[in-house]
Amino acid sequence: MALSDKEVKDFEDKYKKGLLDKIIEVSLKQTKLNSQIEQFEEYIGLDPNLPNISITLNNKLVELQHQFEDAGISMYATKIENYGPLHQNFIISTFIGEAVIQDLISLNGKGIQDLTNYSRSMSDISKPKIEKAKALEKASTLRKFFLKIRSLFAPMKQQAISYTKEEKDILNSHMSEYKNTDEQLYNYNLRDNVVSSIVKYVREQGYAAYIVPGLLEEFIVDDLQKLGLGDLIPELQSSLIEEYKKDLPDPEIYKVSEEDMHLYVPDFNGDHNTAMEESLRELQSAISDMKTEKRSLNEGVTLEDFSSIDKTVETSERHAATTAIRQGLETNRNNEVVPIQKKDDKGKDILL
Repeated sequence: MALSDKEVKDFEDKYKKGLLDKIIEVSLKQTKLNSQIEQFEEYIGLDPNLPNISITLNNKLVELQHQFEDAGISMYATKIENYGPLHQNFIISTFIGEAVIQDLISLNGKGIQDLTNYSRSMSDISKPKIEKAKALEKASTLRKFFLKIRSLFAPMKQQAISYTKEEKDILNSHMSEYKNTDEQLYNYNLRDNVVSSIVKYVREQGYAAYIVPGLLEEFIVDDLQKLGLGDLIPELQSSLIEEYKKDLPDPEIYKVSEEDMHLYVPDFNGDHNTAMEESLRELQSAISDMKTEKRSLNEGVTLEDFSSIDKTVETSERHAATTAIRQGLETNRNNEVVPIQKKDDKGKDILL
């Protein structure tokens, strides 16, 4: 029985819902980090206006989703019909879409780690200074009295704490790392980045070299052409070859014969019938494992960057973050994504 568009849509909606839930979790982590950072930033005099990398991720997903839709394909789901000798029908995640999403999630995870490093360094540097300043405030009974009065209206004077150039450089380096990661995410585009995303994903999935040519032919080439990126296919093939060459054994220990080279490095020009038969068998097995009814989002989208979410976020912070992200990704009555707005470099709103 042929797969209906509704079945594909249901798979896609489930995928996007799971992705939204993960983005919300990351947003809660960032909310907690931002709260910690704000406790110290005014003392240091650094720019507190850090970009929100969770919103950057959201906007980029919306932007790329529309680009896939304009090409007549989904970034999240694809139909596989009459596949193999058993003529099986599946709905699986789009290979290129999955590769892109994984790469974006990886960047987002790096940004959260950069922010964590920034928060941790700020705490380590600032806490001893704050404790010392508080101790000085207790030097006299009169000053102690005024400290109690002042604490009712405002925090301790920022001027009471000073930072060395070395300490500021350490904090600025972490801030720069975070901003650079956010910028990479913001500037991500298919033409410049999709090849590296696919190469990373193919390697992370552990595909054998002799499977890769069939993999490209079955699941990647056609979608690249629909996206107007067919001219990148030679670059993709070359990048995959170079990536797999890293696994070649040391020639001084074992020299791979020409006949066996396709087992180590993808051969996009060869005609290895035995290898192709094995390749098809493994592809069919992989697709069977990706059947809709057996595959949840968490299995299909490995979101390891989200696994360390802190569950102790205050209720008010959780509500605020959840509301903000849901407003950005929830679907409207026409099932179109309502994006969160982001300013471009000229201050103009981007409506995705």
